[in-house]
Amino acid sequence: MKAFLNLFITLGLLVWPISANSTNCSSGYASNTVGVFSGAPITFSVKLNSPVDCGQKCDSVDKCAAWLYTESSGKCELYQRNALHVSSNPGFAYGTCDGSSAVLNSSTTPSAARGSGISVQASATT
Repeated sequence: MKAFLNLFITLGLLVWPISANSTNCSSGYASNTVGVFSGAPITFSVKLNSPVDCGQKCDSVDKCAAWLYTESSGKCELYQRNALHVSSNPGFAYGTCDGSSAVLNSSTTPSAARGSGISVQASATT
């Protein structure tokens, strides 16, 4: 019986999903960029100080994949999926947990992004 239990535990450890978060939702974002989402946010916070704070909030919420920060109010909306479309819009910052916030959409080239005022920001992590 003990050998069976040891085998069961060993096999269980082999198939147990590792829950380490290998992404960082606040490590990069696109400033002056708004995202258009297909549904309502899973949650939101108000009066955050920066886009980095919004990304860190997303890091702390299970299933958060993307976020939108409104500079004028400090509002941070968290979403389960990346935006369907993003576009240049001053006063907003858009970030993703998979690092794709630098890829604005399939029709935007890097040179078009530079000309539109959209910039990708990297933040220091602690």
